[in-house]
Amino acid sequence: MLDEVLNALLELLRKTGIRAATQYPAEEIRREDGAAVVVGIRSAKSVSAGFGGYLGLRSDPEAGDVELYGFQVELLVSLDIYATESEGARGCVSGYSAVAAALGSLPAGLRLRTLSCGSPAPDLGTGMFKCEAELTCAAHFVCSKPDDTGEFTDFALYGHVVNSI
Repeated sequence: MLDEVLNALLELLRKTGIRAATQYPAEEIRREDGAAVVVGIRSAKSVSAGFGGYLGLRSDPEAGDVELYGFQVELLVSLDIYATESEGARGCVSGYSAVAAALGSLPAGLRLRTLSCGSPAPDLGTGMFKCEAELTCAAHFVCSKPDDTGEFTDFALYGHVVNSI
């Protein structure tokens, strides 16, 4: 499930021209001009989205009324922004601006709560400048069909079709 959130964020950032990679497993950040963003989950907390997870009925022309179940996950997402040494702190700040603009187009299943960042500083591990940013959001997961045992196990991020990245 959390992979769906990471993939949705990566897809969104890449679609807007931002170089983005996942924190886990670690991917190499190339030292190219322009900011690069490393996305990871810092914390996640599941909360009920309805009474016992029940969200109501959805009308389906083929299947008729389909019961929907779901839950919400409150997330703290790390968005570490890197810029080359030649771009310095200014590259991190422009990278943060680009990320903030891109997050205006989040998929329906992700609701932005806050976006914040710290001060850019040299990162000795990469030889680049780094600015640690955080996104707090709510991710909404839904399921409409139980598995063979009658349990709802196949929850998906609401309103988002996952593409392999």
